[in-house]
Amino acid sequence: RALAAYALLNLASASVEDAVDSITDGYLDNGIDAIFYDDKQLILYLVQSKFIESGFGEPDNGDMRKFKDGVIDLVQERFDRFNKKVNSKKDDIQAAFSESKIKLNIILVYTGRGFSPANQTVIEDIIKELNDSTEWVVFTDYNLKSLHSAVTIGLSGKDIDRELTL
Repeated sequence: RALAAYALLNLASASVEDAVDSITDGYLDNGIDAIFYDDKQLILYLVQSKFIESGFGEPDNGDMRKFKDGVIDLVQERFDRFNKKVNSKKDDIQAAFSESKIKLNIILVYTGRGFSPANQTVIEDIIKELNDSTEWVVFTDYNLKSLHSAVTIGLSGKDIDRELTL
């Protein structure tokens, strides 16, 4: 959950409050761990996050397929397939999809380093299916290297004063 919120802080310039409020992770989330709509930029962010303890590897292909199904269900506004947290974002989602110039940014944030051809195919399938006539869907691979860069850039020149709970 923290990874999903952190990705939105960095990629969507969401406030801390908005990033935390975007979390939808839980039973019946259909692989979508966070939803954030930037109504000024007209970008809807859908995030899946995976903590990989070893720092190597990637999310398993089953999780990626679940995420794909969740993205498609959400675009088709099948809200009955989602939990209360996702449904609490229904107004934002419908407002986003009512905009003719909406962009959809699908983000996979994970503490691993690789992205296999099998998982790449799942992402390509989502993009191909949704970008039928216009290119309104993009994918962001936000892996351990990207996370590390965001932390070091964000803290460069500053003393590190962070409290972490493990």
